[in-house]
Amino acid sequence: MGRKGWRGMPPTDDAEARKRILGAALASIERRGPRLTTLTEVGGDLGITRPTIYRHFASTEELLAAAAEIALEHWTAVIGEMTNAP
Repeated sequence: MGRKGWRGMPPTDDAEARKRILGAALASIERRGPRLTTLTEVGGDLGITRPTIYRHFASTEELLAAAAEIALEHWTAVIGEMTNAP
């Protein structure tokens, strides 16, 4: 039974699925901003439906909060590297 979602490359586990959904959410936030990012758009980028996203995130707010946490960790590391540079 083949899967059409996930652009033909289904994730191997829940952690990978969450990571890919978060990546698509971050890309959408970059393009449109958090207010205009929707689960439909995020799912469309991955070839999955909103119910598939809801299996991994309870709400749009939860997904956006997780994406914001990743962005914060990234920029904290970047600033740390800049302040520690010779």
